[in-house]
Amino acid sequence: MEEDGKMPDNDSKKPFRKLWCDEDEITILKGLPDFISKTGNDPLKYVDAFYNFVIKSLQVDANRAQLKDKVRRLKKKFETHACKGKNGESPKFPKAHDQKAFELANKVWGSGANEAAGKPPKKEANSSSKNVASSAKKAKAEARQEPPPPESDMQDVKADDTSVLLSEMSGLNEDVVKKGLELIGASKRAQLAGRWKKIQVAELELFAKRAQLVEEQTRLILEAYKSSKN
Repeated sequence: MEEDGKMPDNDSKKPFRKLWCDEDEITILKGLPDFISKTGNDPLKYVDAFYNFVIKSLQVDANRAQLKDKVRRLKKKFETHACKGKNGESPKFPKAHDQKAFELANKVWGSGANEAAGKPPKKEANSSSKNVASSAKKAKAEARQEPPPPESDMQDVKADDTSVLLSEMSGLNEDVVKKGLELIGASKRAQLAGRWKKIQVAELELFAKRAQLVEEQTRLILEAYKSSKN
């Protein structure tokens, strides 16, 4: 698989160097099913345990965060390549390293996952192709999923509630009102803001009706003036 992790030297003028070599990728991919088989745990959930399990076999002096990120990237890369397989078959790679890496990753996230977990695989025809196809569908489904709304959006909603309540109490000391709104709690603020917004909508509807009535009244008066002149 192609290299994905790079670390800059302290001197910005020096070229970037690769963090993970091909040998370390293979070591990680071999260590994943071995770790799962011996512990029954997910390496991404038990990062500390997997780090201690594999770190002595690696050439690079990586930390836990870097190892976790590398495993995530290897998984994503496998799922991306699995999508490219025709009719559910494993894709072919021009480089021997990429081919070997995919086959090892398949034992973790594809057809060999049952063996890694210590469970016998189901006996059915073309099971390898079906598992690769399943991995491809899973990758596509994850790609379609919308990311959760950022926390900043929720903060904007809360700020909007406060601004609505402050606007309806203009003329009073803003700091005092704002402090009081904080004391009553977010739940009460949201309820009050909701009720104010309903009133504001009703006021807009009333304003629209008044505007229509003024327009009609103005039109009638104008027509009356024109008729009187005739």
